[in-house]
Amino acid sequence: MAKGIKRNMAACLLLWFFPSIWVLSLSARDMDALMKVQPGRSRAVTSTDPSFSGNSDRIKYITPAETKVLADIKGPAVIRHIWLTFNEARPNWLESGGSAAPNEIILRIHWDDSSEPAVEAPIGDFFGAGFGRRLELKSVPVQVEGGDGYNCYWPMPFFKRGIITATNEGNKNVRSFYYHIDYTEEDAIPTETPYFCAQYNQAFPEKLGSDYLIADIQGRGHYVGTVMSARSRSPFWFGEGDARFYIDGETKPSIQGTGTEDYFLMAWGLNPTSFPYFGCTYMSSDFEDLGTYEELVVK
Repeated sequence: MAKGIKRNMAACLLLWFFPSIWVLSLSARDMDALMKVQPGRSRAVTSTDPSFSGNSDRIKYITPAETKVLADIKGPAVIRHIWLTFNEARPNWLESGGSAAPNEIILRIHWDDSSEPAVEAPIGDFFGAGFGRRLELKSVPVQVEGGDGYNCYWPMPFFKRGIITATNEGNKNVRSFYYHIDYTEEDAIPTETPYFCAQYNQAFPEKLGSDYLIADIQGRGHYVGTVMSARSRSPFWFGEGDARFYIDGETKPSIQGTGTEDYFLMAWGLNPTSFPYFGCTYMSSDFEDLGTYEELVVK
């Protein structure tokens, strides 16, 4: 992917996937699990004040084109939860001129000294909201409280090293960036354990009559979710596009859906809503802009 990520696209998608064989189960939060002591040691990397007595518990500024390392963790380990927040884009009491928007802050995650990031996406899109908006989302693996408190519960295992960075690709400062990254140190991780990956794609303008490529993924694994943000310049309903899945070199899709809103588990159009495994975080009154998500949890 190019070093910079351009925005204001006609179609923007974020893909969550685990490229290996792994059974993803979010029932680990089941209260019954507390009756058995689990291996591993809980740890956290946070933006706390290093003095442990002051209140400078954030990155005050990430300037334009600057990258900040949020975490550099030695493995084997599993990141269990990421929480973060930052100042909003509109002018406010912290910044009279406003700050960088969620689609201008790029989250990148590298596993085990790979030169290419396994995760590369604008923070807003990674947490389910496109167009640089701050929107609430209530799903099982990703939750955003009031458009401000960003939470991710996707488990992210690695063997040797995990590095998480945030880059400001906007023209204004990122102001007051707080974060809390929870992980467990593990004695060992099975060799067949996959990495968590998230890929951001976009097209502007999308070619009329051509399929939009959501993802081209190689390897064994689970495709677990999609975030889509679309901007329509036509007064006509665009939602009759069918999702098609070509698996292992197929020339004819072995899975083909019945429409865009159907793929995102809604019917007879789209409505702003938030469910554990699907929803629509935003839809403009004229149907021009919309943002949807779907999360497929493999059990």
